[in-house]
Amino acid sequence: MRSSLCNEVYLSVRKYIQDYMLKISEKKTK
Repeated sequence: MRSSLCNEVYLSVRKYIQDYMLKISEKKTK
């Protein structure tokens, strides 16, 4: 149970970072 919670948090954080990097790359190109 605890490990699954950590996995959920890890996935959500990774998704957030990916979105953040996409926004940064868009700003750089524009």
